[in-house]
Amino acid sequence: MTMEDRRIYEFGPYLLDPVERILWREKQLVPLTAKVFDILVLLVCHHGHLVGKEELMRSVWPDTFIEENNLTVSISALRKALGESPSGRPYIETVPKRGYRFVADVRESKSQSAPPNDAAEDAAPHSAASQGSGLLAEAAAVPAPPLGSADSLRAQKAPLLKKPWLIGLTALICLIVVAGYYRYSVGPTRPGPEGRQPQSIAVLPFQSVGRESGDDLLGLGLADAIITKLSETRTLIIRPTGSVLGYQNPGKDILAAGRDLQVKLVLDGTVLRSGGQVRISARLLHVADGTTLWTTTFNERWTNIFALQDAVSERLTKSLTRQLTGQEQNLPSIRYSESPQAYQQYLKGLVFWNKRTEDGIRKAIEYFEQAIETDPTYAMAYSGLADSYLTLATYGVLPSAEVYLRAKAAADQALQQDPTLAEPHATLGMVALYHTWDWSGAEREFKRAIELKPDSAIAHQRYALGLMRTGQYDQAIVEIRLAEQFDPLSPTIGANVGQVLYLARRYDEAIEELQKKLKIGSGFWLAHRILGEAYLQKNRSAEAIVELQEALHSGGGPPVLAEIAFAQAVSGNELEARKILAELKSMAKQRYVSPFSLALAYTGLGEKDRAFAYLQQSYTERSRWLITLKIDPMLDSLRDDPRFTQLMQKMGLAP
Repeated sequence: MTMEDRRIYEFGPYLLDPVERILWREKQLVPLTAKVFDILVLLVCHHGHLVGKEELMRSVWPDTFIEENNLTVSISALRKALGESPSGRPYIETVPKRGYRFVADVRESKSQSAPPNDAAEDAAPHSAASQGSGLLAEAAAVPAPPLGSADSLRAQKAPLLKKPWLIGLTALICLIVVAGYYRYSVGPTRPGPEGRQPQSIAVLPFQSVGRESGDDLLGLGLADAIITKLSETRTLIIRPTGSVLGYQNPGKDILAAGRDLQVKLVLDGTVLRSGGQVRISARLLHVADGTTLWTTTFNERWTNIFALQDAVSERLTKSLTRQLTGQEQNLPSIRYSESPQAYQQYLKGLVFWNKRTEDGIRKAIEYFEQAIETDPTYAMAYSGLADSYLTLATYGVLPSAEVYLRAKAAADQALQQDPTLAEPHATLGMVALYHTWDWSGAEREFKRAIELKPDSAIAHQRYALGLMRTGQYDQAIVEIRLAEQFDPLSPTIGANVGQVLYLARRYDEAIEELQKKLKIGSGFWLAHRILGEAYLQKNRSAEAIVELQEALHSGGGPPVLAEIAFAQAVSGNELEARKILAELKSMAKQRYVSPFSLALAYTGLGEKDRAFAYLQQSYTERSRWLITLKIDPMLDSLRDDPRFTQLMQKMGLAP
């Protein structure tokens, strides 16, 4: 199949180009993840016919054991991206217990119907990552025969559907067409151990063998540069830098890291600096069996960290893309600062931010501020500072207005320096959600972040929180599952999965999910907290208090202490609850304690007047915790009170 003969599929206002792996809606690019795009192509090519769940999972996730929930989440994401057809009908029909059917009218045309090439090139960075997989990849080498025109196909559609053998032939031709786009979008591949192109890779921080000044960050900087460069490809799924920060220590189990990160390949290496020379060694491992697929060693001259990163990332990414795709790609070097000192300060900020403790976040803020002082134009440092203030808000150690206004100022600065960054938009969405209570503004920022970077775990995570806070649980679950796919080791995202289920009052599912996360994770305080909340709603008070205490000891702060007081009160231990309440009030004389925490403690004790007095204080200072007013099960005892309805109305939340 030549590029000129490739097929373009039209339905409703959409134009689907399988070869370029791009979906347009009235010449506007629709961002889709790679797997969601694969599902769309399969359904469109089989339009009018049932595609079974097993066939979809086998084709889109080959050689990978997945749960049916992965497919359900992806279908939901696809439905959300497409919306309803102009006729009001959904594009995708669910056939219970069997599969899905694309029910819209589909028209086929030649490639000339696609938007101009320059538009396609402009849109390319935001399109789905090219991934050959399953039956589609196996058929990639088969050229597609020419198909009839769209008009002739429509004219023949009715009699064709009456002949089973022609239905099978049509499906086969469609499969070949789908395979054709993989051939052009992925290109020739060099088979891995299983004869298939690996789909995902994690680049771990290189181990610094030397001990010269700055070498502790040299390995992380090299990994960050390679990740950034490889992210520009359209044929690989790359775990972000934040996902691999926990693998800096010597003696790390490389294959275990790959399994944790849910990737097929792991790249790791060493860097030895001696005087003016640097020796780099790297190896690519196949996670499933530990096979070494590729190794390299080379020397570079030391001038500064940027020169080294550019040289190393250029050589390694060329070798990697040649190894994995059969093609050598010249990828741009992306650098957000020209100051090596600012960059090292930024990396230190990332390391401390990843610790997810109050002390760690405060230290991260210091380093990001140092990076900005060194280079006032450093967009990523502003973005890191905004995220740090956003994270600090969850510990309840500063007034909401203070942290959110600082987060907004830093995010605005980041976008002023680089309007293409996605994360600052996601931060602004959180400020609109938690502080200004601008629900439509929050959604607009979240969607903009996803548009700029469809595979941003943070963007999908924060959008999920926005949907959850307004009671849109099904969509929230779709978004948080997408975030989890993009960053499977994030402790915050893992806890948020349980949080969405908990606030949707699916307590058993939340408990199961959080137990699983804590079993394989590092005991993140937020996961313990939400697990305790879910236990409490299941009348498992003793277990709830144990989990909440674990959350407190892990760094949860005054908000968790207030929940312990609530749990003690509702389980009948009023004396202990009042003791904790007194401790909170005493603490408030030395440090900030949100009035919402005191309101929650009084709610557990059944003292509604005092609870509402503190809730009013929370409203006056725009406490972030009030965002849960509509959905928090712990506030159920207050819902029948007219003051509760009035408060919801003042916040713009429909009762």
